[in-house]
Amino acid sequence: MDTFKSSTAGFVAQVKGSLTNKRYRVATVFVDHFSDLSFVYPQEDNTSAELIKGKMAFEKFANSCGVNVTHYRADNARFADNSFIKDTKEQR
Repeated sequence: MDTFKSSTAGFVAQVKGSLTNKRYRVATVFVDHFSDLSFVYPQEDNTSAELIKGKMAFEKFANSCGVNVTHYRADNARFADNSFIKDTKEQR
C-alpha cells in the first residue's frame, strides 16, 4: 500500500443534503499481490485516523471478494505511526 497527495482537491460525492466544502486531497492505494486485487481509498487528509478507515474499508472489500488479508507492506511514512501499527496488531 502507498499514500499519495494531490495538488488538486477532488469533490466528495453527495446525493442529498446541504452542499459541502469537503474535498478529497489524499488517497491510499491497496494492492494484494497474490490475488491482484486493488482498492483506492480517497481521504480528506493524511492522518492516521483516515488511514485506519481506509485499511478497514480495504479489508471489508477484500473479504467480500474472498481475499483474506494477512500482511501489509509499506514505506515508513504514515504507516509507521503507532496508532496504525497498534490497529493492525489488534485486528490481526
